[in-house]
Amino acid sequence: MPAAEGRALMLSWFQRPKAVDGGETAATEAPPPEPGAVRPDMLDEFPEPLDGIGNFDLPRGDDFEFEPGEEALLAEVAAAVAKGEFDLPLIPSTHIALLDLTSDPDADVGKMDRLISTDVALTAALLKTANSVLYAGTRRAETVRGAVLRVGLRGLRSVLLSLSVRSVLFKTNELAPLAEEVWRQSQSVATNARALAVPLGLDPERYYVLGLLHDVGKVPLLDILRRLAPRDRELRAPFIGLVFDRYHEEVGGKLAAAWNLPEEIVSVAGCHHDFERNETHRRSAALVHLAHAQDLFLSSGRPSEYAALATSAAMAELGLAAPMRTGLLDAVRNAYVQRLRDAAVA
Repeated sequence: MPAAEGRALMLSWFQRPKAVDGGETAATEAPPPEPGAVRPDMLDEFPEPLDGIGNFDLPRGDDFEFEPGEEALLAEVAAAVAKGEFDLPLIPSTHIALLDLTSDPDADVGKMDRLISTDVALTAALLKTANSVLYAGTRRAETVRGAVLRVGLRGLRSVLLSLSVRSVLFKTNELAPLAEEVWRQSQSVATNARALAVPLGLDPERYYVLGLLHDVGKVPLLDILRRLAPRDRELRAPFIGLVFDRYHEEVGGKLAAAWNLPEEIVSVAGCHHDFERNETHRRSAALVHLAHAQDLFLSSGRPSEYAALATSAAMAELGLAAPMRTGLLDAVRNAYVQRLRDAAVA
């Protein structure tokens, strides 16, 4: 992917953030809930833990021990990362052309229509998004042109990048359950980041993309595991989590740079868990860190840890007034639950 093309596709979008509304909400008669407290209604409405393989980022605990062969495999992964012996997957050429078009506010919608219509998966994803709760109007969007006009250029970028990540994640059926969880988490953190951005006066589509791509380093790591892991042994979720924890930020920064994505995405993909170490985009990294933590606790059924995020360092970094923090957690929880409902009826 040529550097000029990549820089053109989203750079202007990431250089023009909206102003942050720093005003506090008006006082209400009832006192606001104490930040960090678990309210009875939160317990009633908290989602059940997800079935299946589970979140790879769950704490491994002090009793974690390597099983036979895992230490050797971890050493092989470490060597591959250190030598750069991993594939940096390419964005499909149709998506590159469309991303380039979406960087132009005067882009020809007819040309977009023709390009999108050649890609069945993209057409289906775009129509689904245009008719989702987030964008739905009084009438269904039934054509590609109508869908593009409804979601706008930024919404189209989000759809394109989502589909690009999914296409490289599922290029093979090997380790498909692992890829499914990486994909679920990417979508969930993106949705959470979008919901966080709205009350902060930030561009929701911009932060959707940051959330979607924050853990993109897990994609090449899955390829490494596909190549190196023994075929006769199932990989344990805690071990996969250890691999991801140690190397996904290093690899993610390299992949985002290889895709010539804006510097903010490269920075956040390369440093978000310890967001205070991110010297160039600390606030964006804090928002993504918070969105990631929210997914972790929502997906694993941990309401106490979720409520405690109201007093977390990431929440403080965002500069949100204390009385608003619980409401923000509620908004993200609602967005998470709505995404699960949408997925259930898809």
